[in-house]
Amino acid sequence: MELKIKNRLDSLLIQNGYVLDFSDKTFENFVLESVDEDINNEKYLILGASKGKRLRSFWKNAEKPKIIKLSLDLLDHWDRITQIKEEGDIKSYEICKEYFEKLINSNYNLVKTTIESKLNNDILSHKFIFEQIEKANRKIETSDYSGAITNSRTLIEQVLKELCLRFKLEIDNSGDLQKLYKTVANNMNLKITENSPENIKQILSGFINIINGIAPLRNLASDAHGRLIEPPQHIAKLAVNSSLTICDFLLDSYEYQYKKEKLGKIS
Repeated sequence: MELKIKNRLDSLLIQNGYVLDFSDKTFENFVLESVDEDINNEKYLILGASKGKRLRSFWKNAEKPKIIKLSLDLLDHWDRITQIKEEGDIKSYEICKEYFEKLINSNYNLVKTTIESKLNNDILSHKFIFEQIEKANRKIETSDYSGAITNSRTLIEQVLKELCLRFKLEIDNSGDLQKLYKTVANNMNLKITENSPENIKQILSGFINIINGIAPLRNLASDAHGRLIEPPQHIAKLAVNSSLTICDFLLDSYEYQYKKEKLGKIS
């Protein structure tokens, strides 16, 4: 990252060791969802433990595609939460935004940013899905219900993005979970049609409703972007169990179609 860009980012996003409006927990979850990184990892504590110093360590030590992705997400968050924008800050925002978007177009494949840190087979596996569900359930046990909701939403997004990569589909990184699901469903024979059996229509409609429910629930009750409502335990459990059902089904459907296609080629 160029020094002038780093300086502009620093002045825009960090004040007295704080990063925008984040608490330690919300910052941790924001980074996790953005680039699938633990901002509390030792490599990001080299400069110190404050949120600002951890972010500076991230800019120094993280992989370049992840630096781009997190920086863009933080810039978008700054734009959303800042009511009164100074002229100098607007200029810094525009310069940094343009800088990172040019890097995306010229050097890096941002589509794979949150996925490439793991082997593809790790994500599309029942083992990976259940490990993430266990993490979410542990948060429920410690009354971190908003964190469990964040984990649930992130798991669905990871699985959907990995399926997009498998089918060589363009990934929408806008955070629109509904749009991402429709892209995958249309390419996995999961689209509801007039010829679909009635019971299958009801099941697939149920999955769409789950996606449509978890996406806004995460914005209202998770801790990733500031909490608007305090989620109760049973809502967090519903989100976790629903994400397990839909991810397990998507994986089973993918494996079924993959094996079917493979057998077709052999015959």
